[in-house]
Amino acid sequence: MRNDFRDRMHTGFPEAERKVFTALSKARLTKGMVTGKAIQLRPPSEREPHGLSTTPDFEWFDVLYGLYLDGPVHKGKRLNRDDEITALLTAKGWTVSRWSYAPKLSDRHVELIVELVSKTLKELRERDKLKCKQI
Repeated sequence: MRNDFRDRMHTGFPEAERKVFTALSKARLTKGMVTGKAIQLRPPSEREPHGLSTTPDFEWFDVLYGLYLDGPVHKGKRLNRDDEITALLTAKGWTVSRWSYAPKLSDRHVELIVELVSKTLKELRERDKLKCKQI
C-alpha cells in the first residue's frame, strides 16, 4: 500500500481542484503535498464549540504552505472569514496563497497557479535550507 498524497486525497474533488492537482502533478510539485487535512486555528470555546479550523485545498506541511482556490462562493461575509483564516495561519508561520476565480478556472489560470506554487515552494525550501545552515 502506498502512503503518499494520493492515499490522503479527499473524494469529491471539484473540477478546479482536479485541474490544478493534475497540473501540479505534471510539474512535479506534489512532493510533501497533502489534501483534506484540517489545521486547528483556535481551540473550542463557548463562542465556537468546535473551535476554528481550516483545510487548504493543497497543503505542504514540510514548508507550511497552503493554497486555496476561492471559487464563486468566496464573496461577501465569506471574504471576511477567509481574511481571518489567512491572518491566523500567517501568525502560525504559514505562507498562504489564495486564488480567486469565477465561475470557471481557465487553463491560463491553472498555468499561473502552477507558476505561483513553483516559485513559492522554491523560495520556502531555500529559506529552510538557509535556516538549517545557520543552526
